[in-house]
Amino acid sequence: MKFRYVNVVELGRLQKKQGGLNSERELSDEEFESYFGKSGTPVIFGFHGYEDLLESIFYQRQHMGLHVHGYREDGDITTTYDMRVYSELDRFNQALDAMRVLSQAKKLDEVKAKAFEDKMEKTLEKHFEVTRNEGVDIPEFTEWTWSDLK
Repeated sequence: MKFRYVNVVELGRLQKKQGGLNSERELSDEEFESYFGKSGTPVIFGFHGYEDLLESIFYQRQHMGLHVHGYREDGDITTTYDMRVYSELDRFNQALDAMRVLSQAKKLDEVKAKAFEDKMEKTLEKHFEVTRNEGVDIPEFTEWTWSDLK
């Protein structure tokens, strides 16, 4: 299975060039495609901004296949991680999205995919329960650290 990680630092570079209206820093269609693939290629994008902004950029490019996880405003006061979960910007929801995209494309073993989905769903259920009842984030978030692959 091949995948690519793209770190976007300057969002404006993703906009489609439109004559003299945009600066010359915007990516050409060929450059954009070299990063994100042809239209229909699944792109899972964690975006710390409003989802519709990013969706409009990909729509201008006629790139169908975007799964954006971004900020969703609902006017609630909650924990740091709960806001990410609500917006599906947390690692558990993004991993679920990636698993579902790969499962749909028949790239994963169904039994393993189901086990992974169950594990992520249980973690999210625990998060919801602890956040609502105790007002704190779960240890899977607060105590998590990078570790070597096993």
